[in-house]
Parts: sequence; structure tokens; C-alpha cells
Amino acid sequence: MKKIAYKFTAAVLAATLALTGCGSNKTTQNQAAEETATVRLGVVTNSITQFLSIVEKHAGIYQENGINLETTEFAMGINAVDSIVAGQVDITHIAEYAGVNRIGNTSDKTDLRFFTKFGQSDQFELYVDPEKVSDISDLEGQSVATITGSVYDYWYAKLFEYGGIDKSQVDLQSVTSAQEALALAESGSIVAYWATSKKQKDLFAEKGWTSLITNGEVNADCIQVLVATEGFLSSNQATMVKFLKATDETIQYIDENFDEVAGWIKEDLGLDADTFKAALDYDFSFGFTEDTYEKIQQVNTWCRSNGNYTADFDIADFLNLDAVKEYDAKLVTYSK
Repeated sequence: MKKIAYKFTAAVLAATLALTGCGSNKTTQNQAAEETATVRLGVVTNSITQFLSIVEKHAGIYQENGINLETTEFAMGINAVDSIVAGQVDITHIAEYAGVNRIGNTSDKTDLRFFTKFGQSDQFELYVDPEKVSDISDLEGQSVATITGSVYDYWYAKLFEYGGIDKSQVDLQSVTSAQEALALAESGSIVAYWATSKKQKDLFAEKGWTSLITNGEVNADCIQVLVATEGFLSSNQATMVKFLKATDETIQYIDENFDEVAGWIKEDLGLDADTFKAALDYDFSFGFTEDTYEKIQQVNTWCRSNGNYTADFDIADFLNLDAVKEYDAKLVTYSK
């Protein structure tokens, strides 16, 4: 298999003392209870967070690190963020575009904070009708599909910038799903669409469409961040350090035991091994660098100029990097 792009430091991988107790030893049991903290994680369907919860069910790595992991499933990261705001879960992961827009529309009253980068991908592909498009410039005068209000809008903007295309010469057809875009592709109404999953890529490929370029090639990497409230992070820093360590070890477990974990994923979620592997096509790494800040702030600047919101803010004001700094200070090279 293609190994998960895993960059966590080996120094933190030392085994921790398992928090188990004998049935007759109440003192040991009480100590274990005191040392175990509950973290309510919002997991997104068929994403890395849901995979982490499946591994925990079978391997108990979070429990070994003093974390009782409780999970609630959501269709999208933004739904999980809504649940954080409502006080129903503690943390989740979200793509930077959705996270920035949520902050931009609530910046005067939100206490949401990004507390570490979690993953980054440059492998989302623009699929095109090869009979009509062989170069980016061929998009001019034609129609492409986008999910209005989503990161697709940003990717198209970066694509047009990269290719020197006059965006007014491209007709952006709004759709609500990949299935709707596929229907437009079949009717010949559009010539391009961003595919963000193996299933989507396969469906467009079956129609004879081909990949033209990736989001990474147009300098629009998708950055996943972990998010929580300032109140939770400031009150639970030691717990979050444990959580980061357990997540680190769980991802390494997936990397080193892929076939075993793929079996669990198949049994619990019904995903085949190829689909599971494709969903792991991220550089999973904690930390926060100058480059991470610049890419997220670039999204913020574009969203504001595009009219997504009017708030003028710096993403630096919505970071709390204390836990990841304590986890491993070398992972954080960004400073405000």
C-alpha cells in the first residue's frame, strides 16, 4: 500500500502504562478513573476521524493514553462545528475553507479556535471532458460545475489565476452534489468538475472523463485543522496533549497494520480496502508552520474579497496552539 504520509516524531511513541485495574483493587480503579478524561469527538462519515474511532473500538489506544473517546457522527465537518458551538461535542476536524468561513461569519462573537493542522492534501483532481478540454485555456467559453459556497469556488478561482483565464468567460453552473454534476456531464452541459473522492473519480472516469490538474498544482492545497472552543482548550490542555499523542499512535497503527484495520473498516463501515486507502491520501501531521498560516490566511483574504463575509480579521487571532506546542514544540514554527 501507499503509506500514509506520516510525519509525527518518533520520540513520543513510547508506550504508556495501561490504565487497567484488578476487580478487587478499588484504589487502582479509582486512580484509573481519575486519570482518564473523556473527550467528545465529532467524527465525519468515512473520514480519518471515523477511522480513528473504529481503531479505538478494536485496539483501545486512546484508552491506553488516558482518554475515554466518545464519538458522534456527522455528514460534514461544519455540522460537527455547529455541535461544538451547541456544547454537544468538544472537538472535530474541518477543512480550512469551511472553518475560515464559519469564523468570518461569526468573528465578533465566536470563541472557536484552530489548535493544530491535522492533514493536508494536494490530490483532488479536476476531471474534464477530453473531447472539449485538453488545456486549462480550453475552459474559456464553456460551462463547469461547482457547489456554490464551497471550497470548489476557491479552487476554480485559483485554477483561473494559475491558467491566466478570464473568469467572466467561464460559466459556473451551480450544483448541490457530485451526482448532479455527473448528470450534467452526461448531458454534455458541463466540461469540468472537481472530484474529491475515489468514488467520484471512478464515476467520471467511467464516462470517459480524464484528470487535467490537481488542487495542489494550482496552489490550493486542502488543509484540515482540528477545532475546539477557547474555553475547552484553555481548561483541558493536559487532556489535549494526551489526545494528540493517542491520535499520533493510532495513525501509526493504521499505517503499520493496514490490512488488519481495513478488515475492521469493511466490517464496521462497509468500505472496501481501496476506498479506505484513497480516503487516507493526506499528509497527516500535527503542528503549525508559517506556510500553514499563509495558506489559511490566503483563503481568508479571498473569501472576504469574494463577498463570503465582510469581517476583516487575521486568522492568527483564532488560533490556540498551546497543546500542540506542549506536545512537541518543534512542530510549531509559526509565531504571530
